[in-house]
Amino acid sequence: MQRWVTYWKALATLAWPVPGDEPVWQRHFWDSQLRRDESYDAKWDYVVQNPVRAGLVEGVGDWGYQGECNVLRW
Repeated sequence: MQRWVTYWKALATLAWPVPGDEPVWQRHFWDSQLRRDESYDAKWDYVVQNPVRAGLVEGVGDWGYQGECNVLRW
């Protein structure tokens, strides 16, 4: 996983649209495997609550930039 993340960060940096303004990456990352639908549901809830915790909106439904790219069927 470490090699893949390093590779992805390098490609994303090379393709960054504003030269000289490359992204700043965290040194480490946290990877997890979703093993059950309960685990997925808990992690999805955490993600959709991020804008609320950050004080960007009052409620989850107020954030227009959310959704699922792929529906996981368990």
